Amino acid sequence: LVQNAFLELAIQHFSSFYALCRSAQGKIEELKSAQEEKAENMILTQFKLENIVYCQDTIYSEDFRTVRATKISPDETDSAEECSVAQMLYHVAAYFKVSSILYMFRDFAEMLQNAMLLFLQSGDQLEDLFHEEKDVVNIRNSLKERIERLHKAQKLLKKF
Repeated sequence: LVQNAFLELAIQHFSSFYALCRSAQGKIEELKSAQEEKAENMILTQFKLENIVYCQDTIYSEDFRTVRATKISPDETDSAEECSVAQMLYHVAAYFKVSSILYMFRDFAEMLQNAMLLFLQSGDQLEDLFHEEKDVVNIRNSLKERIERLHKAQKLLKKF
């Protein structure tokens, strides 16, 4: 999802500059691979942590039994509170879904921006990157000429 969105943006904004578009797509692919590797390492670390036996498990178990043994009477809980808790659960579930996607987009965008700036600052192939196809140059030049003619016509109409 994130990769496709940024690939579409690269094509949309850099389609006139073939080399720059290819370079941007390459950077996007590199970042995706790096993030996949990072996520895989984090998951493996989480699995390793889950295999560790904690020495304080008995303390937690005793505290949990004590709290569970304390019964809450029905008149202490209000049905309005229960409804609001249920509503909060829906909001939290929706929030985490949206916020996680937004976080991924922003994080990826920041990394891509930094990578592209570093790439462009290297300055090795800037001329090649910003080389335009001949037809694009011709279209741009003809549009500039049209604008100049329209400005001249506008000045003549103002004088008339």
